[in-house]
Amino acid sequence: KKNYGRLAQRIIEVLDELYVATTLDDIPTSPPDRRHKITGLDYTWSIDLSRNYRMLIESLKINDPKSVTFVVIKDILDDH
Repeated sequence: KKNYGRLAQRIIEVLDELYVATTLDDIPTSPPDRRHKITGLDYTWSIDLSRNYRMLIESLKINDPKSVTFVVIKDILDDH
């Protein structure tokens, strides 16, 4: 909360969603989550946290979201 302020609650919500998801395919590709593949980075996806902030997650050498059952949170960044 100290580092992310109002964004902290949204981060917690996304972490909860990732925790209960069976596969990465369970995270919606439409807003508000808008999970999408990062072009040019294998095994990396982004989940929207706000209008500007994204959570970057990476799977272990799997590019098919229906097969991803474990991810690593790589970064939370402002990409605008």
